[in-house]
Amino acid sequence: MLEFSPFRLDLINCCLLRRDDNGQQLRINLAPKTFSVLKYLAENTNRLITHQELMNTIWPDTFVEQGILSGYIRDLRAILGDSPRSPRFIETVPRRGYRFIAQVRQPSVEHEATEARTTQKLVGREAVLSVIEERFQAVLKGNRQMVFITGEPGIGKTALCLELLERFAASDSPPYVAWGQCIEGYGGKDPYFPMFQAVGGLCRDIGGSVIQILIEKAPTCIVQLPDLLTPQEREAVQRDVIGATPGRMLREVVEALEAIASDRPLVLFLEDLQWVDNATVDVISAIGRGRRSTQLFVMATYRPLDALVANSPISLVKEDLVARSLCLELELTPLTHTNILELLSFRGTEHGVDQSLADILYRLSEGNPLFVEAALEHALEKRLLIREGNRLVLQGSLSNMDLTTPKSLHQLAEAQIRQLSRFDQEILEVASISGPAFSPFLIGPACGRDWREIDDAFHRLASGKHIIRPLERLDSVSTAFPAYGFVHVLYWEVFYHRQAPGRRSERHRLIGEQLEQFHRERLDTVATELAYHFEHAFDWNRTVDYLILGAESALRRYAPREALELLQRALSCVPQLPHQAGRLKEVAILQRLAGLYFALFDPRCLETHEQLIQKTANYGMIELEILAYQGLAACLAWISSERCLEAIERALNLSARVDDPLIQTKVRYRSLSFRAWTGDWSNATLADLRESFEVLRQVNDHRFVAPYLIDYGRIQWASSEYREAQEYLKLGMGYLEDLSDEQNPYLNSAYQQVQFFLPSSLLFLGEPGEALRQVKNFIEMADKNGDTFPAQILRVNRAWIHLSLMDFSGVLSDCDFSANGEGNFGDSFKFLSRSRLIVAGSAKAGLGLYEDALDHLLRARNDMENQTVMLDWYLRLPLQSALAEIWLRQKMLANAREEADLFLGMALSTAERTWQALSWEMDARISIADNDRKRAERSIAMALELVNERELPLAAWRVHATAATLHQHDHVRIATEYILKIARSLPHGHPLRATFLSTNDVSAVLSQTGSAQSF
Repeated sequence: MLEFSPFRLDLINCCLLRRDDNGQQLRINLAPKTFSVLKYLAENTNRLITHQELMNTIWPDTFVEQGILSGYIRDLRAILGDSPRSPRFIETVPRRGYRFIAQVRQPSVEHEATEARTTQKLVGREAVLSVIEERFQAVLKGNRQMVFITGEPGIGKTALCLELLERFAASDSPPYVAWGQCIEGYGGKDPYFPMFQAVGGLCRDIGGSVIQILIEKAPTCIVQLPDLLTPQEREAVQRDVIGATPGRMLREVVEALEAIASDRPLVLFLEDLQWVDNATVDVISAIGRGRRSTQLFVMATYRPLDALVANSPISLVKEDLVARSLCLELELTPLTHTNILELLSFRGTEHGVDQSLADILYRLSEGNPLFVEAALEHALEKRLLIREGNRLVLQGSLSNMDLTTPKSLHQLAEAQIRQLSRFDQEILEVASISGPAFSPFLIGPACGRDWREIDDAFHRLASGKHIIRPLERLDSVSTAFPAYGFVHVLYWEVFYHRQAPGRRSERHRLIGEQLEQFHRERLDTVATELAYHFEHAFDWNRTVDYLILGAESALRRYAPREALELLQRALSCVPQLPHQAGRLKEVAILQRLAGLYFALFDPRCLETHEQLIQKTANYGMIELEILAYQGLAACLAWISSERCLEAIERALNLSARVDDPLIQTKVRYRSLSFRAWTGDWSNATLADLRESFEVLRQVNDHRFVAPYLIDYGRIQWASSEYREAQEYLKLGMGYLEDLSDEQNPYLNSAYQQVQFFLPSSLLFLGEPGEALRQVKNFIEMADKNGDTFPAQILRVNRAWIHLSLMDFSGVLSDCDFSANGEGNFGDSFKFLSRSRLIVAGSAKAGLGLYEDALDHLLRARNDMENQTVMLDWYLRLPLQSALAEIWLRQKMLANAREEADLFLGMALSTAERTWQALSWEMDARISIADNDRKRAERSIAMALELVNERELPLAAWRVHATAATLHQHDHVRIATEYILKIARSLPHGHPLRATFLSTNDVSAVLSQTGSAQSF
């Protein structure tokens, strides 16, 4: 405790205490940085503290403008009642710094304890406080806790939390404290807003250690707070988060909070969750369901009725957590008559008056603490009650008390507001337009006055802290300007709704334009706030534009759900636009929604594309209608090959009515590509594809060319041109990554496709080691980013690699049949489920589990026969190969021949040379078993021709091994060379290397050349 009369600075509870003329000690809660500035000055009394020293101490390793100091010093002078011209506490040394000139002493511990007992008492909450303090003790043992404190406006939720924070701070294990508040409005909710507010404040209070944890554990979070980073740190973090997705952001925020709380308790206080955004709800849910030991304590407040009206997701999440005993809900009830009597007694109301006064207050307030406090303040202002020493004395008779005081809290607040001057009322009305927190700089134009004049008035009003209070900063105007906030959301609501609609609208416009001008270089950072103001100003054009910009900003913050909400909101505003402009905006929004739904595997992809087709057709936008049909075809490719081709045929027919050759080429290419991917691999189709592709790749626009490069790389992969496939896939992927500042590449389906086809092409080139390394990296990134569906596809891809190396047990460990298709649109999960069945069935066949293998394989085939989707033609190749292998191993040659003939016919209908070679090789082995040497020699000759013409090492070793049984010659040596090439792609000691070399088929070849032991 540091004392400088009449103040005491409580270093434990981080607050300022002041004894008034009547001996009553009042607590003044200071913002964290304000407290730190005062503490440093008071600890260095009578010494010059330079500007730089103060900045280095309070904001270590963080860049702040020097002008921020004058704001904090001005705040402190207002709180202390000090004058810069005749200072009693803080003296300014011009152009150098400040000196604390008051005499400072440290009172004894016993005296401090006595003084502490005179501070304001929180009545009626002892039981709740006790329960939460018990939870805090559990936190100290590493058991995370979550408490929801609920109740009506003014019931004392925030006051309770502040009391708890002070008690925690005074304990033997004082915690870190992070505070965030949800805000209503802005046409949509900024994703993670209270989390960024909490984390940002924690970083600014604690500094380097917390910032470093965020850099290491949550780069996707710290990148949203660039002012906390050095330029070098910012550049490194931005590289690390390229392509990040919502799941990664969620996981990293939770992991960072847990890491911060690993050595010291962390209390995360979240206020007003009735207005919470979806992304923050996900964080709360993840924290509540976490199992890792951590000293993390979440305290959250919200109003249940408002949450219900706003359809907030927090209620459902809270109920689920409560049902699972993962959190505690404490509903604050109104004060009882006894509680109010206790409060009056503590306040010093004279005996005989307290009982009667409690009767009146209880009847009027119905036990709402905010009402009780406000009524007492009102009575003191009206001098119905006066203070004499430590006592409250009734002035006159209780019958003179205003018994008609309305029960409504809003009306009570209105009664208090009417005591203010007309000027004060007006500027506070304008402030409410800005929101619960505001800056004089932003509202100056709407008041028609210089913002500095308004700031002086706010400083005066904030000194009492009855209606507004000073804030450390307002994010929308940085630290360059002072900021304030209403002490309770109730005052904000009353000031806002007491204005006429027309006046509100005009003030929204003026504040929006001031905000727009201030952020003209970075409008995306305040886009949703601008949309809020212009929507209430009925400026629909700017409203829609800023909602769209806000959606793009949300995507960069890894919050697609919020982006979709903003786009839907923009779509609902479109009818307010002029006819032609409205049509263009409507179509642009639908295009963005459709693209996002497709990239996120959202089932709304289909209906949105169909709506887009209808709108573009009605508006005569033929080029955009063509694009809509192409997008619809992409969605349908996973659901129905037939419907997919019908959609792309419509696009092709429409393109004939367009004079632009480039558009015609684009549509022709897409049409040919879809035909190929649904099974048309004729030479004519492939020739036309290459011709169209060569035209498109000449366009000098990376954004335009990238998806075509990737798609053609896939075509080359399916044509067994694996080297070319690698080239195109890598080039297209690089182009998309170069554009990552503008668009998250993971929200681009082409980028996701690269992750499957790039490792697969390496596998078929006989480089499974590098393929596994790539797949491992892609899986780690998908898991890190929370991409559930792509991660499942990638694990199946890894299983195919293990299958090719005959690691059958490893295959089965990768094929998790319990996984579901959550997050996929339509029936796209069919591709994943069929892939799992085929690869697992093939592995079971390799293990000799023929009955289980047949069950898996035939289920996949029956599913394909019922409904054909994209890539079924490819999956049928390994399916038929496995079925033929099962019957051959069981020496059921008729069945083997039947499946092998189907295998060969299907392979020859494609451009896939690896599977063609393997189908001929299978035919040769069945012919050998059937003693048909002539057919065997003919089939193996066809297989040899394929592997000699193309680079097909994965098939070549098998073809040469089978050829050796017929001809010997050099086939054993060649088969050995291919086997060793494949094995050498895996590092020495890799378990897959040993597995591959020890399999019967491989060891049989190696034993003939004496390579088995030497290798």
